[in-house]
Amino acid sequence: MNNKKIAVFSTYLDNYGAFNASYNIHKLFQGINGVDSTYITRKNYLKDNTVIEYKNNILRQLLIKFEQLFHKLNSRDSTKSSNLTRSSLNKILNNYDLVNFHWIGDSGITVKDISKINKPIIMHLHDEWLFSGSKHYT
Repeated sequence: MNNKKIAVFSTYLDNYGAFNASYNIHKLFQGINGVDSTYITRKNYLKDNTVIEYKNNILRQLLIKFEQLFHKLNSRDSTKSSNLTRSSLNKILNNYDLVNFHWIGDSGITVKDISKINKPIIMHLHDEWLFSGSKHYT
């Protein structure tokens, strides 16, 4: 019998609440017999071979920086991200049997890219971004 492959995704993996929760869930998945869990993130600060750092191409990196600058210039509120910059992350995530999203802000992945994933998805809402449009907290 083949192991089930689970991808746990969060834009960043560092020492904050959503990130700690997502990494703990990843570790719980790893403790289940017959499950292979991989953590995918844009920035990895851990020395863990089950964590993959997703690299953006130069153009996408520049577009993300432009998005961040746009939000800084147009709002005093630093809790916004529009996630307009498309990626090919959905192609990678379609190689897994289940995708578990945590914090996707700061152009981690777009809603359009999520819609192209043809696998079961679990979405943890650590803030209000997914249903508020661009604000993490209202």
